[in-house]
Amino acid sequence: MLLNENLIKLIPDKKLRNKLRSSFQYKIFNEKKSKEKIIMTILAKNEIDVIEENIKFHLKQGIDFIIATDNNSTDGTKEVFKKYQEKGVLHLIEEPDDDFDQAKFVDRMIKLAKEQYNADWVINADADEFWYSSHNDFKKDIEKLKNYNIAIVPMFNIFPEAKSLEDDEKFYYNTRGILAEQNTSSFKYTSKCMLKTKDYKLIANGNHNAKMHNKRGVVYDDITIFHYGIRNYKQFENKVLKGHIALQNQEKEIGQHWREFYKAYEEGRLFEVYENFLKINYSGNSFSDSRLKDFIENGYESISTILASK
Repeated sequence: MLLNENLIKLIPDKKLRNKLRSSFQYKIFNEKKSKEKIIMTILAKNEIDVIEENIKFHLKQGIDFIIATDNNSTDGTKEVFKKYQEKGVLHLIEEPDDDFDQAKFVDRMIKLAKEQYNADWVINADADEFWYSSHNDFKKDIEKLKNYNIAIVPMFNIFPEAKSLEDDEKFYYNTRGILAEQNTSSFKYTSKCMLKTKDYKLIANGNHNAKMHNKRGVVYDDITIFHYGIRNYKQFENKVLKGHIALQNQEKEIGQHWREFYKAYEEGRLFEVYENFLKINYSGNSFSDSRLKDFIENGYESISTILASK
């Protein structure tokens, strides 16, 4: 595999290089022995503080392959994707549009997973979402879900502690948060879905649900989504500004909370909004769940060892 990549790098035409990479990845991926293939899609823009940990974590949890769309990242996120594309475990789509049309981008990745990579199941994640299997193996989850074609997975929204993290600290040091269904703040992320590609019709905006042929759904809590949507104030402010730009060409009904946050930013109240999130960690519904932190801090094998098991 390394030899093939080294040869591909010598080809001067970029489009031809990417075409050969995709063809080579397709061949390698479809030689896998597992009957049930699980692909994760990731849509990201400027998520450098979490993206590599996200990729390594999900490969370790049993994801076979990743299809990623990078939407004009300028902070190194795209380069991380390219690094794992060269390792043969990721297919990168570089999306130049500024409208951040999530449903369109994710739909394209699902169809690519199904049609080119023969995925049986697809998990559609954001860069700040860590899908934690209680079995530490998604293949065991898929076996338990064999009678269903879509599963709704609960989300655990983790907010910063009483003070924002320093730049050199890790996002997963935060372990306290609240289940989405119990969150009464305006920043209310709900459950997400994973689906069987055979019956797929259309993904809902936000990946919260999907239209399926002969829909057979279940709420499945053997998987928990650890969501680090707000990690510190600087990251939150940047996310609000990024969201404002993305919503310029969207209908007003979409992204209401981001519009409210941007209004607070314009009025000089954004840090006050951020402080309200800190208070969530002291509400009666919040609790600490350190499973992801413990998993990461216990250490992975080297990435080469993880890839060798693929």
